[in-house]
Amino acid sequence: MSTNQSHIRSWQQILSDISSCMIQLSLGYICVELMMSINLHFLNLHTSKTNVAAFGITWMIITILLLPFGIGLNQALNTLASQAIGMGKNKLSLIYLNFTLSSQVLIFIPLLLVILCLKTPFSYLIVEDREETINTAWELMIPLSMTSLALLIFESLKSYMISCEVFRPFMLIHLITLALHAFWCWLLVSSYGTIGVCIATIISELTNILLLLLYVKQEEDLQIKFKSFQFKLLLLSHFHIYKEYIKNTVSIIVHIYLNTGIFIILSFTAISLGIDATNAQLALSNTSSLYFRLPLCLSIALMTYVGNQISQGNILNAKNYIKYGLILYFNILVVIMMIFYFYHFEWAHFYTKDEVVQQILLKTLPYFLLGSVIIDGLQIALSGALKGLDEGKLVSNYTLFSAYFVGIPLILILTQIFQLGLIGIWLGFGVCNLLLSSLFVYTLYKIDWNVQAKQIKDKVDKQSQQMETTIELQDLC
Repeated sequence: MSTNQSHIRSWQQILSDISSCMIQLSLGYICVELMMSINLHFLNLHTSKTNVAAFGITWMIITILLLPFGIGLNQALNTLASQAIGMGKNKLSLIYLNFTLSSQVLIFIPLLLVILCLKTPFSYLIVEDREETINTAWELMIPLSMTSLALLIFESLKSYMISCEVFRPFMLIHLITLALHAFWCWLLVSSYGTIGVCIATIISELTNILLLLLYVKQEEDLQIKFKSFQFKLLLLSHFHIYKEYIKNTVSIIVHIYLNTGIFIILSFTAISLGIDATNAQLALSNTSSLYFRLPLCLSIALMTYVGNQISQGNILNAKNYIKYGLILYFNILVVIMMIFYFYHFEWAHFYTKDEVVQQILLKTLPYFLLGSVIIDGLQIALSGALKGLDEGKLVSNYTLFSAYFVGIPLILILTQIFQLGLIGIWLGFGVCNLLLSSLFVYTLYKIDWNVQAKQIKDKVDKQSQQMETTIELQDLC
């Protein structure tokens, strides 16, 4: 399969596509983070510290155990729908959306039941006011889980629209919801405490969904795309397609859980190094989490555009999206490095007044910037390109090897044997990410793009034919 020369996109258009996607998605994610900050503000204002701790514990458990599954489903939807839309198979892309929404609900229920059974094990992580804190946390588990389900459904709809190369409404929707969320928290938390926060957050997530659907209703092109969407369970009637969907989805979900797990291990390793190191690690992890949004959004953009272009046989376009995406990323890195170079003292003072913790932060900062900001961001972006090429399984396998068979043992050696403290954590993490990035670059360099494009086209054609056959049989019945 040769490159479709008549549809070559200019570098200006490619940079515009990627930067537009990154800006809209990044600002949307920042609004989500600010929503959580508003929750904590009103909880601290109107409830006890035990209630605040219980809320934090519940949300942490949901973030670790529940959300990665839904995020994996949405990334798989983004990849598969982009490929289908690229080939003009709109009905098939809507079946992928149906599968994702159905799976979000069906898998959510057993996962929540498992979490509810883990009350006793999680209680042992609490040192002060154990019984009161864990009881309050578990009272919040179901309402906050419902909030997370509404969030994941909104993100599913958003992922599908990203696959359609529609980014414009997300920032505005998030800003409107953020303003309304502050109002709902002000109105409800003073009267209903932690439950008030849960109600306010559920209302806000449902508002997101409503505003997104209203936007679809106003846009003629999107109305046409969504016209054949079916509000019913299609898993059984299109089971052959669903099996292939699951095969593509599992590897991406595993990758999300692997990435989540490595940061949990980094946090517990820091705890073993003492209170000062733990406090410094909190600052570094928060900085990493804030910055993480940029490479994540670049990863989503590459997943979308590479998947869309490769399914059309536009191999040069797919390669150029990766090339110019990385050029844009390294330009952003230069700006970030300059900010840290001129304001590293202010950064350390912002997080803590303790001079010992400040010194730890400043000593660790170069290793953190190298291991997390530069190299981790690079591997996140490259993983999106590989997922767009249907190499999600390879991404998961490489992550498992690099992080768990190389990175974690190296971190333990550097921290426990060589006594390097937080420097050992971020140095080991950097080596792990360097290995992972090298494997991703090598794969992109060695991959046969023509074969990959043909495989993706054949897969989409086969599933589209299965869909049409099923619909014809249903019509006959």
